[in-house]
Amino acid sequence: MSTWASSHAAQSRTAHTTRTMSELFAFAAQSDGGQSGGSSLIFLLPYIAIFGVLYFLLIRPQQKERRRVEEETRAFRESLKNGDKVITSGGIYGVVTSVRDDTVQLRIADAVKVEVLRSAVASRQPEPGQGSETK
Repeated sequence: MSTWASSHAAQSRTAHTTRTMSELFAFAAQSDGGQSGGSSLIFLLPYIAIFGVLYFLLIRPQQKERRRVEEETRAFRESLKNGDKVITSGGIYGVVTSVRDDTVQLRIADAVKVEVLRSAVASRQPEPGQGSETK
């Protein structure tokens, strides 16, 4: 077989195997031959089933977890009060000295106070006995 013939055969095989999904959907619709849409539905059924399984196993649990974490964070930030020891998202440790609508004033050192947004408060400082201890 000549080089041209072998490269032409390889190109035709590649072109044959690289059909797009839209071509396959169009082919399924045309091959119906006047019958009901049953064969098209059977063709799409595996894709619908895979999407359903992925939705209930991956997407929905992630959405629920994200909502739960957002609700806990919102409740934490609303419950801030004077004297709470907190850590900001920038890594600054401080003690809450005053709470306003959208801001919190933190004492980070003697006679040093900073005002940060409530959304910048990431968490409470762990108690001395609750931290991760290495043995």
